[in-house]
Amino acid sequence: MLAEKAGLDNKFTEFVSYAAPMHDAGKVGIPDHILFKRGPLDAEEWEIMKTHTLIGGKIFEGAKSSVLKLAREIALTHHEKWDGSGYPEGLRGNIIPLSGRLMAVVDVYDALRSFRPYKPEMPHDKVIELIKNGDSRIKPGDFEPSILDTFISNADLFNEIYLANKDLVRDLELKKQLKTKLEP
Repeated sequence: MLAEKAGLDNKFTEFVSYAAPMHDAGKVGIPDHILFKRGPLDAEEWEIMKTHTLIGGKIFEGAKSSVLKLAREIALTHHEKWDGSGYPEGLRGNIIPLSGRLMAVVDVYDALRSFRPYKPEMPHDKVIELIKNGDSRIKPGDFEPSILDTFISNADLFNEIYLANKDLVRDLELKKQLKTKLEP
């Protein structure tokens, strides 16, 4: 939806719509005790968590499909930041592929809105305020300005999308937690 609202071509928008949901595929390589930790990650755990981008890149390495090539690009770059302070490569500005720049905003929105084992979900208005004005973890300079403007201009639409999918996402999160509790 963000790609469409940004006026990007239909083919790219369609491919991104298929590839974007695979952005965190690399988390399959992160140990459950880190993924489902109820408190903040320590420095060593955080370094392990950041490798999900590289693991995702490896998963899609050598892909022939245009969608899977784009999934690789997104997996590798969705935590890069416009100001160069992101990971895994510290890419800056337009060096970050457009697909990663789009996903960066949407991923932060989703992460803040959604329940996680270590935090409750956050209301839409508070998330938009955080993305616009920043705090100790997030700053507007993390995102490409034109993409951020497009996202903010369409914030109500992203709220509608979130609310339409909230129950599905919550059910998946609860199933993951239950599975973790039941495994030895």
